[in-house]
Amino acid sequence: MTAITKYGAIADAYSELGQMDEAKKYYEKAVNQKPNEMLTPYYLKKLGLLYKSEGDQEKANVYFKRIRDDFPRSTFARDIEKYIFPPDLD
Repeated sequence: MTAITKYGAIADAYSELGQMDEAKKYYEKAVNQKPNEMLTPYYLKKLGLLYKSEGDQEKANVYFKRIRDDFPRSTFARDIEKYIFPPDLD
């Protein structure tokens, strides 16, 4: 099992238990491992959606934009602009 998978699974478990601060901590660990074209944007999106659900759109945008900028060919980048608010107009 890779570190990104391990931390992501732990984050998912905390999320299921409703322990969102712990989930965020482990998603952060997952996305800060050696980049993986499939898993890193997956966990970046989960982290962004978690912050968005808590009403922190600014923090969510950090993760959504990282998908767009660092993983533009990933399947998660295809529709990531719809999650960024306000939309980048430049």
